[in-house]
Amino acid sequence: MARGLHRLVYPIYVSAYNRAVLKLAYSIRPDMLIAYKAPHITARTLQKLRMSGVRLYNFYPDTSVFTHGSLLPKALVEYDCVFYTKPFVDEDIRRRLKIRASCFVPHGYDPEVHRRYDLTCNEATRYGADVVVLATHTHHKQLILEELVRSGALAGRSFKIWGNQWHTHGKSAVLEPYVQGVALNGAAYSKAIQASKVNVALTSGVVAGASQGDNTTTRTYEIPACGGFMLHERSDELTKLFKEGIEVACYQGTTELVSKVKHYLDRKSERAVIADAAYRRAVPRYSYDERMQLLLDWHAANGADGK
Repeated sequence: MARGLHRLVYPIYVSAYNRAVLKLAYSIRPDMLIAYKAPHITARTLQKLRMSGVRLYNFYPDTSVFTHGSLLPKALVEYDCVFYTKPFVDEDIRRRLKIRASCFVPHGYDPEVHRRYDLTCNEATRYGADVVVLATHTHHKQLILEELVRSGALAGRSFKIWGNQWHTHGKSAVLEPYVQGVALNGAAYSKAIQASKVNVALTSGVVAGASQGDNTTTRTYEIPACGGFMLHERSDELTKLFKEGIEVACYQGTTELVSKVKHYLDRKSERAVIADAAYRRAVPRYSYDERMQLLLDWHAANGADGK
């Protein structure tokens, strides 16, 4: 019933949404459109915007463009440039689509949201934990966290998992006691990072439509910007951003994750030194203000004249 209703309502929603985009564009006459993922904008809408002189850019944050409906792949070829956050996405797209141009722009953090806060005692208790994971469920993350729990490393420790789909997609008896049932957003998300001792930054693993899994995520930048201690899956991409053992703690595989969790939970001063070094590395260098400047620089070099 729900799927049938979706099939009936979705085209109506898409039509109304695209009419609203065009109406606003014709009203304010922007120089450019910067779409964030935008799976519901149609190729026809983008064609109309181009005819009115608007430069078209898509900032794409995910690992695959082929798992978010049929509209997105058709629309991507209409953008003047696709700015992707995963280095391998460009090759994945170009195997199947003929896009106009592309450019790698890493994820970042929002300085108005991802920052240090003065936490109340209630906030520290509500959001904080010895170990915290803030992430949407994937099978890869579930397997790693189940092994972490089974290892006994969290015995007598508080552990919280905040994020979407852990109840609907995960349904893990091992993780059920730790799943909070909701995703944290805005200031609450940042406060949970700040209030917790060890922030485990998991990558997604390989998802449908992608040639490989991601090596960094939004958390890679947000955790340091909030002043949190980060224990991140090791990757070449990560260690170009932060110095391992100095600005970030890393692990590869469950055995090392268990060992590192045990190690850092008992070393408050060591966590504080690493978290502070990561903060100084990330702020303001990895902010979205800096990332958007990269996009604007590309526009100035390639599109500002409308050619």
